[in-house]
Amino acid sequence: MAKLSPIYADYNSTTPLCDSVVEAFLNWQRITGNMSSAHYFGQQVHGIYDDACDVIKELLGARSFDLFSCGSATEANYWWLYSLLNDVKGVPRIISTVIEHPCVMEPLLYYAEQGRIDLQLCPVGPDGVIDMDVFKSLLNESTLMVSVMYANNEIGTIQPMADVVQAAKSVGALVHSDMVQAAGKLRLDLDNLGVDAVSLSAHKCYAPTGCGGLMVRDKSWLRPLFLGGSQQQKLRAGTVNVMGMDLFSKGLTYCYDQLSHHLDIHAWGRELCQRFKFVSPIIQIKPGQVLWNTLPLAISNYISHDAMMRLDMLGVAVATGSACSTGAVDISPVISALNLSNELSERVVRLSFGYPTTSDDLIKISDLFVSLETNSVNFS
Repeated sequence: MAKLSPIYADYNSTTPLCDSVVEAFLNWQRITGNMSSAHYFGQQVHGIYDDACDVIKELLGARSFDLFSCGSATEANYWWLYSLLNDVKGVPRIISTVIEHPCVMEPLLYYAEQGRIDLQLCPVGPDGVIDMDVFKSLLNESTLMVSVMYANNEIGTIQPMADVVQAAKSVGALVHSDMVQAAGKLRLDLDNLGVDAVSLSAHKCYAPTGCGGLMVRDKSWLRPLFLGGSQQQKLRAGTVNVMGMDLFSKGLTYCYDQLSHHLDIHAWGRELCQRFKFVSPIIQIKPGQVLWNTLPLAISNYISHDAMMRLDMLGVAVATGSACSTGAVDISPVISALNLSNELSERVVRLSFGYPTTSDDLIKISDLFVSLETNSVNFS
């Protein structure tokens, strides 16, 4: 895999292409055909698609699911919510969390504002994990569905999905989970977990952008989001992105081949905070409760946007927990949900790493933090 320079510490945003994906991409120079075509070329491509879907389902322990290709996880999430809620009867209860991705939160708020659903958002504690007692208290017999992100993209917290599923099923509710960040970073067994629908994204798994996936246990729940073709069992019109799914399967395979070999990012983070007293964790990192690659930190002598810009100038790409425009700082809903002090909330940066990250990368980043301590500059 080609090394990124400067140092890339924003893997939760997108990932570079792994070698097996690049090799498969180059192989597509010799492949042509529309999988809807009945001739040899079409059926050859159809076989590639079937094989890719089988690999993805096998890796995720999702053999009982139907897998549908779409343009992104945003489309996958919206497709699922649209299917359930666009023509919903009555005003069913829908339960989600305050730290969901906007592509889940905004459609839910849209349906709630129209008075079509009773939306309940479960809070999280200072550790970024939902309180199961509160979650259970929100469930009632009118609950149609719960949607809980398995692993958060901003702070990396992992939700207790097995407990969520068990509680939801006790009232007959469906369970959807945005697993964009979990796939490839956590061992998953979706058949045994008991979720009903899962959203995925290829470009978080060392494959290209432009390919997402929606997996459902029962395809009868789905409704076409748009019309114009009979592809994918007449549920998702448009020529299927076979190359995208093929590369997705290669990237996901790479992830699980590498999963047991990743660096101990959290141990490095603890050392970083001990070395630099102006750097502190914003959540308590508990084993198995935060993604191995994700490290949200507060840098006390910088507004987050300024810290991001300073690190970028030094050669490290990170993300922020806030947006800065015209001198104002807008805290992200995820960071706000942690109930940190305003001063701390404004100073959060997210470092997220990947399987290609090396120990030398971490050493270089640590050394560069000296410049954050001694050269405070305001970029607002």
